[in-house]
Amino acid sequence: MRWLIPFAWLGLLAAAQPSLAQSAPSAPAPVSAQQRALAERMMTAVRFDETMDAIMTMVKTSMAPQRAKLAEIDPTLAPVMDAAMNKAIANFMPRLKEHAVTTWAATFTEGEMKAAIGFYETPEGRSIIEKQPKMAERLMPALAPESQQIALDMMTEACRLDKRLCPGASASQPKERKS
Repeated sequence: MRWLIPFAWLGLLAAAQPSLAQSAPSAPAPVSAQQRALAERMMTAVRFDETMDAIMTMVKTSMAPQRAKLAEIDPTLAPVMDAAMNKAIANFMPRLKEHAVTTWAATFTEGEMKAAIGFYETPEGRSIIEKQPKMAERLMPALAPESQQIALDMMTEACRLDKRLCPGASASQPKERKS
């Protein structure tokens, strides 16, 4: 069931970063209306929505091999996973955008945001933004197999460190300690 690897990888990342696994993000620092407006303008300038849509499309595309394997196991499961993924992404995007606005507003000064907006609204800045999806598209084929290898390496190392994490191991087995 290699189609589970991306889900296991995300789960392991969340477990490794407790702050990522929280059900609700911590409350962002208060930001002024001016900071919020600048952060929203900056997100528009960098085409945040388009970029996130492209990233989500690439994630879905990168999961095509796992989806195909799932369809081989049971053809009725692939559409269920598609629907679940689409709903999860649709629910996630507004939260991500709100968190991005407040994080950017709290991280960058008004001067920094104004300077960034000024740059991204120039022909050169727009050109860089326009080229980023193509660059990411070119980079994704290298990342997809690497992420699977990283997940495999991580699980191999975790098994080496604690035999309870090995495939087929029981959680009740005592942890083997090194002297």
